[in-house]
Amino acid sequence: MFRKQRLLLGVEYGETAVRMVLTEWQKDQFQLIGVAMAPLPMGDVEHTPDEERKQEINKALNACLQQLGIKGGKVNFSFAPKNLITRVVRLPEMPKEEMRAALRWELEKYIPDSVEHYVYDFTQHGREDLEEGPMVRLLLVAVPQEEVKGFLPGLKKAGLQAVSVETASYALARLVLSKGDKARPGTLLELGESRSMLTVVRDHAVQFIRSIPIGTLQLEESLAEISGMAREQVRERIRSGALFTHLDLSLADEVAMEDSLDAALQAKAVRAFLTELVSEVQRSIDYFRLQVREQLDLQLTVAGELANHPKLAPWMAANLDVAVAPIDLGGLLGERSTAKCHGELRPEMAVAVGLATRKGLL
Repeated sequence: MFRKQRLLLGVEYGETAVRMVLTEWQKDQFQLIGVAMAPLPMGDVEHTPDEERKQEINKALNACLQQLGIKGGKVNFSFAPKNLITRVVRLPEMPKEEMRAALRWELEKYIPDSVEHYVYDFTQHGREDLEEGPMVRLLLVAVPQEEVKGFLPGLKKAGLQAVSVETASYALARLVLSKGDKARPGTLLELGESRSMLTVVRDHAVQFIRSIPIGTLQLEESLAEISGMAREQVRERIRSGALFTHLDLSLADEVAMEDSLDAALQAKAVRAFLTELVSEVQRSIDYFRLQVREQLDLQLTVAGELANHPKLAPWMAANLDVAVAPIDLGGLLGERSTAKCHGELRPEMAVAVGLATRKGLL
């Protein structure tokens, strides 16, 4: 008798590409068996896309399916929401269903519309003794339903069944918690396209999420203007590592020779981008430490297209009060990834990998 394959697809809708990872499951154990990526044309991806952009996204989705050689399946997907709401909430301890009902009222405080128009969830991560009595600390996450629904017709048309949607923060946290010292708090930074996402994982749970309005598209635009190159060329130089390989950030404030002007200006643009990013990351870490009233020793793990460039982590570490390292998907997955996939596990695939490794969806 042939065993029916139990397959799960993790699909990340980025602004520059659709990324897809395929896992095969036996009980609660998975094997990563496929990785695919299809670029999107230049332009801003609205998360309630117009018809032309929907067609581009669906074309990229189908291109990924063709690369993997499959025609359908169950999907856990993620996208970069325009209106993500995250709040730390404190409530009296109560049963989970009552907690969910109480959070509906709490969510009403932060949204301009009815709670019926939002998809929301929460995680519990600690207790506090306050003057009004013992409280549980929760992280509330919500996204407008319309942003989620914009992707469902394309998935259905491709023969895919959407079984779950989640933010990049939870997908990345799943990877980090799958291996290593779970007791040590960690910070995750997904270097996104229009925005980046900072997540703090502590005591086996996501405890803090902050969306940072800085991403690689801003860097692309700045470098294209300085160099005169097309945006597509700049993107490829960033993705391939060519930009950082030949760029000396120390040139940013000094131009010794006329023929180094272009390199110096590019270095200055990169350093300005990184300085702004690092400033926002440090502010977010400081805010979380203030919330929990502890000077935590954290390590920052970086995912996204820029993460693997050898100059990035040392530069960020020198300007932050935390250690910094790129995400190591091969090390995190180990033998759970097939040999043919190992070389394709670049840091920008991290969210899709996390999506495809979620238990309990099949």
